[in-house]
Amino acid sequence: MFEEIEEHRNIYRSTEGCSKITLVNTTSESVWKPTGYVFKDVVTCSEFESNDYGAFEWMPEEEVMLNIPDLLIDNQYYAINNACVYKKGAVKTPYMKDIENGSAILVHPYTTLYLSGEMGYCKRVYHYTLTIENTGTGNRFEVSGIWRQTIPFTPHIISSDKP
Repeated sequence: MFEEIEEHRNIYRSTEGCSKITLVNTTSESVWKPTGYVFKDVVTCSEFESNDYGAFEWMPEEEVMLNIPDLLIDNQYYAINNACVYKKGAVKTPYMKDIENGSAILVHPYTTLYLSGEMGYCKRVYHYTLTIENTGTGNRFEVSGIWRQTIPFTPHIISSDKP
């Protein structure tokens, strides 16, 4: 179970994790060039913490994935990966999964474009409670704590013909 601590929610825009890139077309034909490299260092960060005894020691060798709440901002849902790894400490995952086959821009012949980016982020904090059942004994116990997530959700590319 997840319950948001709404007064800790923070929505902001930042260049955090964004890179500046230069796209050059030295040919006589227009060429599509990937723009995802602007966001190659942008990450989603998820962090679970708990003071409960054994909160992270019960887990099997493989990663435990939890379904997390949807990202809803101003009555609009944002497409995010609705699962994250349950483990102690911060887990960072790349925002861009496939840079080469993602977004692209048409670069005209003999043109140089300078791209930079800005990302919309949402920081959110939740109380969580998990009910764990030992499959061998059937014993159940609860683990509770705080889950923090910083999630990029609205990329913006800035294009210029000047560096």
